[in-house]
Amino acid sequence: MSLTSSQLDLLDRLPTGKAGLPTGKAGRRSKRNTAPQANENAEQEALFQWAAISEKAYPELRLLFHVPNGGHRHPREALAFKRRGVKPGVPDIFLPVARHGFHGLWIELKRKGGKKSKDQDAWLDALGKQGYAVFLCVGWEAAKQTILEYLTA
Repeated sequence: MSLTSSQLDLLDRLPTGKAGLPTGKAGRRSKRNTAPQANENAEQEALFQWAAISEKAYPELRLLFHVPNGGHRHPREALAFKRRGVKPGVPDIFLPVARHGFHGLWIELKRKGGKKSKDQDAWLDALGKQGYAVFLCVGWEAAKQTILEYLTA
């Protein structure tokens, strides 16, 4: 699938990427930061707090949800999740709202210095080819800005 000029124009204006491809370079983990998953969780919590507050202005935000795919689990629990269809690399956040010729918006949210995996790259690429807007956002504020641009541009 190739993107239309209006889709490319929208993606060029979004702050975190262009042409539907994830952007950003991962940095090294800070020595002071010993709990990267906790920091990423805090970023997601901040994003969803903002979304809850903003639902009146943007009712579509009621559809925004997190995919509980990551994190560390007991091996038995991880195996049970795998049997139920959990797959590594699925992006963190989905907004199932069609805009600008896209079927919806997928966001992989990283903390500053976070690093995306090969599985995440593969999912973002595959979802982009299926007609979704896909972005890698570093920090909840970048994700918020991406969502606002997607909803209003």
